[in-house]
Amino acid sequence: MISHTPGYIYLRKEKLLYAFEKFIRLDVLDLKIIELFISSNPRNISSIAEKLGVSQQTVSYRIKRLDRLGVLDCRAEINYEKLGLEAYTLLVKGSLSEQNYIEAIITPLPLWRYLITLDGYMGHVFLVEYVLPPNGVEDLKMYFNWLLDRNEIESFYLYKTTEFFSTNINWDYYIKLAEKDKDKKDILDRFDWNQWLESIQPSNKRFNFKDNISFTMRDLLFLSFLDIDARMKLKDIARKISDILGINSDIRPWLSKRLRFYILNEVISGYRSFLRPVNPKLGLPILLYITFSTPEYLKGFLLSLSKLPYASVYSILDDYLGMFVILYFPSMAFDKFRECLMILSSKGIVRKTHFFIGSWNRIWKNVLVYKAYDGKNWLSDKDTFIEAYYRIKEDYKKHPDKYEPKGVSI
Repeated sequence: MISHTPGYIYLRKEKLLYAFEKFIRLDVLDLKIIELFISSNPRNISSIAEKLGVSQQTVSYRIKRLDRLGVLDCRAEINYEKLGLEAYTLLVKGSLSEQNYIEAIITPLPLWRYLITLDGYMGHVFLVEYVLPPNGVEDLKMYFNWLLDRNEIESFYLYKTTEFFSTNINWDYYIKLAEKDKDKKDILDRFDWNQWLESIQPSNKRFNFKDNISFTMRDLLFLSFLDIDARMKLKDIARKISDILGINSDIRPWLSKRLRFYILNEVISGYRSFLRPVNPKLGLPILLYITFSTPEYLKGFLLSLSKLPYASVYSILDDYLGMFVILYFPSMAFDKFRECLMILSSKGIVRKTHFFIGSWNRIWKNVLVYKAYDGKNWLSDKDTFIEAYYRIKEDYKKHPDKYEPKGVSI
């Protein structure tokens, strides 16, 4: 269900529709398996069986069936800040008629992680998230100012943030609904928005996104493959890494040990499924920029997102007073959500909100960060950005169709 362009992953509307049609036919056990599959380790079937109180054979059979349905694609969420990199989010204003070209020139090096094209109060906007080595932001600023001077973009705003991470969907909502209504009719009409609003309370929860863990090119390759498919067999990953690096020995023991290390140290912060229980014909991805009166209320709001029956991803500003949230909403839920924000604003909890509308076919995730690393240093200086820009510009003139969103094997 996940389409690939070279180095990028994006979700296509027709695939999301296919997944939604399969989703509404899932039974209670299917939903419970998917919940544990995403919230714990998707490789540990025995643990899932134990938690559900069913046999491992039953879980294995169900997983194979869900695989055949195409609803169990799963990617590891990689936190590159744990490797000492720093995350920055940019809002770039540019021309709608040149969106393919602008998307390319604002992501010339594979240090970007997330890209979504939007429309809102600023006009046509591109949100792009970068992970950079320490002090690398100055080169990024110089490059975007250089683009500005050449009139390639209209303006840009830079924010120090965390990376984008996904929240858990409120699977209990769907499980309880399936227990009462096997057809799951009007599955989103029954959500209790008042109860959700009351759940937003100030929190002192501590989030630890950063570290300075040492790594090698082998680590970056391993993380890249897990970012593509968290369930890829270690023997297949070992073969791919060995082919790229010219390794002759068996690295599977190293992979197994390193995988445990990534999970323990939250380099893998969780898992994300492409499955979104929203009919893409009836909704759109919405970007919300929101600020709060205190960091405690921001944290409370963040924790409440996992109580919604929708998928979302978020990035927190460095001061913990603001955040970006991308919500995959049905249109009928937007009014309810907006009313909740109005109430939070009237109470002085929320200070500012800005909404942007996205498109299902213009959301990308870069999974080839390792290509910006030469084994010793990150290739992130201004001159390298500009060299990549000229290559893209020349290639775009010759092959503009190449930059249209297409499903190409990675």
